[in-house]
Order: sequence, then C-alpha cells, then structure tokens
Amino acid sequence: MNKRSCSALLAAICAAAAFAASNPSTALDLIVIDAGHGGIDPGAVKGNVLEKDVNLDVAKRLNDYLQKHTTAHIVMTRTGDQTLSLAQRANIANNAQKPGMNGLFISLHCNSAYNRSARGIETYVHNNKASDARAARLARRENVGAQGNYSMILLDMNNKLHSARSNDLAKSVHTEIIKRAHAHDRRVRQAPFYVLFYSQMPSILVELGFLSNTTERNALQTAAYQQKLAEALGGGVIQFLSLTAR
Repeated sequence: MNKRSCSALLAAICAAAAFAASNPSTALDLIVIDAGHGGIDPGAVKGNVLEKDVNLDVAKRLNDYLQKHTTAHIVMTRTGDQTLSLAQRANIANNAQKPGMNGLFISLHCNSAYNRSARGIETYVHNNKASDARAARLARRENVGAQGNYSMILLDMNNKLHSARSNDLAKSVHTEIIKRAHAHDRRVRQAPFYVLFYSQMPSILVELGFLSNTTERNALQTAAYQQKLAEALGGGVIQFLSLTAR
C-alpha cells in the first residue's frame, strides 16, 4: 500500500469511528453482496462446474431475498461475468457506504480440496492471524492478485472498529445456514482476507461448500439448494439485525 492510499484508508477509518461513536444506532442501510471470482477468474473448477457461476447464482438469489425482507439498499459487486480485482470489490463496497450509513459486506465463495471427502460450510471474519493452517492457505489462495501490503496500524484500528459486529454477523449467518441447509459445520474461522480487511464495514466471507466433493458439487448446481443457501444467508442477516437491535 502506498503512502497516499494508506492516508486515505486511515482517514476513512477515522471518519467511520467518529460516526460510530456519535451514532450508536444499529439500523442497517446497506448490504453489499460480493460474488467471488468472475470473468477471467473462474475460481475453483471441477468438471463443468465453475465456482464463479455458483457464487453469482447464490448472490442473485440472496439479493432477491433481501430486497423482499429488508429495507436496506442492496449493492452487488458484480451482476454478471465481470472480472473484478479484490481492490475493486472493496472499493465498490466503500463507495456505496455514504456518510451516516451502516453497512454489511458478505462475500460468497465455494471451497475445494485435494481430499474429496472434505465437506461443509465455513464462515470467515478477518484477522491477521489465521485460525489454523488450512485457513491461512485458503486466504492466500483467495488473495491472489491483491496489491499492497497490510498496515498493522490500520489493521488494528479496523479490527477494533468492526470486529465485534463482524463476529456477531458471522455467528448469526453461520448458525442459520448450517441449520437450514443441513450442512456439515466447519465453524466460524479467522483469516487475513483482503476484501474483508479493506471493506470498511462489518464483513464476512462464506464458503458455501466443496466443489471437490461430489455430493456437495451436485447440490450446489441445483436451483433448489442455491435458493436454500440464499434464504439461510438472508435469514442470518435478519437474525443479526434482531439481536443488535435489542
């Protein structure tokens, strides 16, 4: 990260902190849905199934669900097969969050592993120290192409500002998706994901299942399961709002 970008990010964090301190409302104004990969970046590929397509299909269904069940403004980082850098995704989220708005960022992905029996759903929040070695490897894979280095000072400020709500959001969403999708629980984890760090709002990344697992890959291709995932994700967001409003 260059000096100018670092200064701009510091200013954004300070402005957000000042607003949060003077406006403790938990009302939600913005939800950013990020369908991972896209365009020339297919993500995980297994047979004729491309991760980018599954991510987008679920993202569109989540958008429809949230449009019907919340009053928040919904922004999708991509609505088609566009190529977006990680920085562009974070910028879309940050530019959509106007002064005085409370927002959330949800990035959707699918997993893959050499072990074809690996299965289940895991939800991530940002932390510079990964929960485990596998989480660290996953973050490195998803961060491919990211530009700039982490600033430990800005990282610490960002974590303190958003970490509590990010964790609460992750727990609510993860609980709902495991319950409604009847999926194997791979827990809420932590890893240094670029898009979560640079999105200046509570942020989570959800791995919707393993394309390397035949059973999950087959399910992730179906409209019925995609809809179930979308409604579970949306239900988790609504549950999070009900908890924070108390």
